[in-house]
Amino acid sequence: MIYSKHFNSRMAQRSITKDMIELAFKYGITSGDKCILDKKSTLQIINELNKMKKSLMRMSQKGGVVVVSKMAH
Repeated sequence: MIYSKHFNSRMAQRSITKDMIELAFKYGITSGDKCILDKKSTLQIINELNKMKKSLMRMSQKGGVVVVSKMAH
């Protein structure tokens, strides 16, 4: 995504990174011309990521997991 000089300046003033902007667009809620990712939502995402990390660590310790299914997802 290409940002204007003004946008980059505002990001710098507020210590907002491009990664943060991308996360807001990916996980935030669009309302009119705004994309909102509030504290409650960020904490929920962090909780989900922590659960996923725990499962992935257990899978890694087992050498991975193979699932056989009729229909590939």
